[in-house]
Amino acid sequence: MITRGLLTAVLGLVCAVLAGCGGGGSSAQEKKFVAQANAICAQELAVLSRTPEPTTPAQAISYLPKAIAIIQRQSGRLEALSVPASKRRDLEAALSTGRQLGVILVRFLHQLRAGTYQLATFSQVQSQSVTLREQINVHFRKAGLTRCVTSA
Repeated sequence: MITRGLLTAVLGLVCAVLAGCGGGGSSAQEKKFVAQANAICAQELAVLSRTPEPTTPAQAISYLPKAIAIIQRQSGRLEALSVPASKRRDLEAALSTGRQLGVILVRFLHQLRAGTYQLATFSQVQSQSVTLREQINVHFRKAGLTRCVTSA
């Protein structure tokens, strides 16, 4: 007769072997995911760092589409990875918060192009961006994706 405890142990073992979702230390799947995700982030952040940050509204109109495209490409590449269950929640939270940041930046870009922004709008966008980037960084760190963490 199979007891509930034995069944739970067997199911846990199967889950750990097939999906990489159980156990104490990092599984091979987790290590592979972290290495792949960190490589993606390092590549995309290197591209972003070569894009000079704007100091004027005209420069921002040129910069923001490039920055948004890099962020979207990075998110797409991260979403395409095989994500272990132990990392999924934090990756999803980081990407969801990143989408919120993207919406703010796209809206601001539209205001810049239309000439309908105010200095207060710039300050508000900057403040929101810093807050969201801090939240994104927390989730990336929890997932072990240290190369995805950016400075605020």
